[in-house]
Amino acid sequence: MVLIRELLLRLDAIEIDGTGGLLLTGSSPEVAIEGYRDEVIHYHLHLLDDGGFLMPLRIKKQPSISVSFRGLSWSGHEFLDSVRRKDVWDHTNAIMRRAGGGTFEIAKAVAVAYISEQLSSQFGIALKK
Repeated sequence: MVLIRELLLRLDAIEIDGTGGLLLTGSSPEVAIEGYRDEVIHYHLHLLDDGGFLMPLRIKKQPSISVSFRGLSWSGHEFLDSVRRKDVWDHTNAIMRRAGGGTFEIAKAVAVAYISEQLSSQFGIALKK
């Protein structure tokens, strides 16, 4: 899940005009992450695409070796925003490791619970559970 978060952070930073987009592979400089092989990055790009975290380009013939990208989807933004802060991510990641892993939804729920707890303790804002 560490690589997924890193990819989402990098993808979110890419500025694309309203009509443009990119075809990405694991070797694209926009998503190069030290310590990860191109094939691993490429596989995780496909996971993000399959999971609905990316908004695809609308093109007729997309090479199967690439992932089309014109921005993060609502789901992509929602997940990234829940784990964007490093302290929230570190807490979430530690919980997930102790639990032996989990899904994106569980990771997001852990992050949201942690943020909700902080809102309550620091600002007195109680969110409905």
